[in-house]
Amino acid sequence: MSHVYPPVTPCHDAFVLPYAAYLRVYEPLCAFPGPEARRWAMYAASPDRPRWAGALAAEQADALRRLVSVPQVMAPEWESGDAYVRRADGVTYICPWQTRLRSWLRLPRLRVTAPRLCPAATAAAAPTRTLVYATAMAQARGRLRRALAAFRRAGAPLTAAILADDAGPRVVNELRQIESWLAEFHPDALVELDYGGLVHLLDDKALRADQSVAEVSAAINALTSGELEMATAMYWRVTGRWRALAALGQAS
Repeated sequence: MSHVYPPVTPCHDAFVLPYAAYLRVYEPLCAFPGPEARRWAMYAASPDRPRWAGALAAEQADALRRLVSVPQVMAPEWESGDAYVRRADGVTYICPWQTRLRSWLRLPRLRVTAPRLCPAATAAAAPTRTLVYATAMAQARGRLRRALAAFRRAGAPLTAAILADDAGPRVVNELRQIESWLAEFHPDALVELDYGGLVHLLDDKALRADQSVAEVSAAINALTSGELEMATAMYWRVTGRWRALAALGQAS
């Protein structure tokens, strides 16, 4: 069970850090077995652990060291003992890095994408700005159910009219995969969307003005209420912006 979706390989991390986002699950200490919970509690209290602001950069630096080693190390020999830590309302939440697990899970896709990604290796850099959304697991699951229900009620013809080409089945399949993934975690967990290196594609004004999450929510609400024009406008507003940014990232 990976706490980061989708699982990211060291090679993928090192090459596309400036243009990668992360969806993470933080579980409360009570979700872990006794000895593991005690270990994570001690880790969270340690002054030497990587802090949230520098944790992603530290993880990426480790990935890059393994990438440039000879021979290249696609996955660490041992699982990482580090984690992202959150505290809310007196509760400590843990999201283990699970670098080794994520590396092996991502390896099949890496073999396909690595030739295209490798030229960008020198672009790896620690992000200096962040944009993070966090919500309770119950809310995240509820929003996924609502989105899937909206697509089912709309039906294939209407969905195709909004999404165009063959995106409808792909979007529904990805939503189902995320729903299945979230079902594996403690019901009191937290879900975090971290823009990560995507902030490198936005200046300060654009980052502050980004309304992608609200626009996706508006598109789902409009689809639920049968407002086809609004759903279409919101969907293309989001995808148009991010397709342009994706093209910029691939060209860098």
